[in-house]
Amino acid sequence: NYFITRKTHDQGIDFIAYSTHFKLLFDLTSTYRHYIFGQCKKYKKHYVDTNDLHALCGSMDLFRNRTFSVKYPDKIYSNFHLKMYTPIHLVFCSGYFFSDSAVTLCENADIIPLDIIDIAIILVK
Repeated sequence: NYFITRKTHDQGIDFIAYSTHFKLLFDLTSTYRHYIFGQCKKYKKHYVDTNDLHALCGSMDLFRNRTFSVKYPDKIYSNFHLKMYTPIHLVFCSGYFFSDSAVTLCENADIIPLDIIDIAIILVK
């Protein structure tokens, strides 16, 4: 299950995916979901740096707190039910590569970095 955000007012999040497989695994009757939020950048000669990753983290926090830059967010984001401890995994996709400091930040913050080579491998599979 996924959702591609609009080009404008996307809250800094380009796609949202969720799964309820944990709910099935543990036979839970709640509306438990497990989310993946992603940002995609089509850089050609610009490395992803830590500022890009900071922006993604800030976007996730704003989204979790339902702070949006659109007037009627419930029309767009009504399917997403984030609770206080809803797990969210962050993915940053780039058409180029990550700087060394960005790779370190991804490792330390559990952000999944996907560069052009990773994306090509995924597409081939």
